[in-house]
Amino acid sequence: MAKEETTEIEDSLEGVEELEKILGGSDEEEGSGGGVISKFRSKLKNKIVLISLIVLFIILAAGAIYWFLNKDIEVNKNIESTKESTTDPVLDDETIKKEKTKEKSVKMKKANIYQLESFFIPINLENSELGSFVSLELSFVLSNRKLNIEIDKNIGEIREQIYEILKTKKPIVYVKNRVELKKLLKKEIVSSSNKLLASGSGTISDLLFTKFIIK
Repeated sequence: MAKEETTEIEDSLEGVEELEKILGGSDEEEGSGGGVISKFRSKLKNKIVLISLIVLFIILAAGAIYWFLNKDIEVNKNIESTKESTTDPVLDDETIKKEKTKEKSVKMKKANIYQLESFFIPINLENSELGSFVSLELSFVLSNRKLNIEIDKNIGEIREQIYEILKTKKPIVYVKNRVELKKLLKKEIVSSSNKLLASGSGTISDLLFTKFIIK
């Protein structure tokens, strides 16, 4: 009986060893299979990362190209608009005259100007059956704005002096020597008008001919 029990124990031990070997072999197989899967997964992850980087690079490159193209278009538009704005428009003679008149009027507004009423001087030219007349419009350039009040007080005498000066000039001078006549009239009228103003009130510094017509 003792031998039989010993034999059964040995057989059971051998069975256990065989079971352990079987189980051990299955673990090794599972280990090798798990290694292949993990390698496959790591390679797949690497490929996904690589593809993502490539796609990102393509997007960035496309965006950069689009930006450069739009920038060139905007630069060209700015150059064209600058050319258009710097191109001088073609103006006719009437428009040029109007612009000059506007500039003169703006300058007169900025300065201290006293505008006189028109002067009419009849003249008799040689070889002319009908008499002619000179129409003048004059403006004083004043040293200060308050001088307007002083001129208003003495405007009657000032106009009489101007008429006397205009009448002393020969009719032919109004026609042939108008440039020199303006210089002479300016000097005489400014000088005689300043003498009629109170001292310390200011002075008439210049005279402007805004109209000079002979009819």
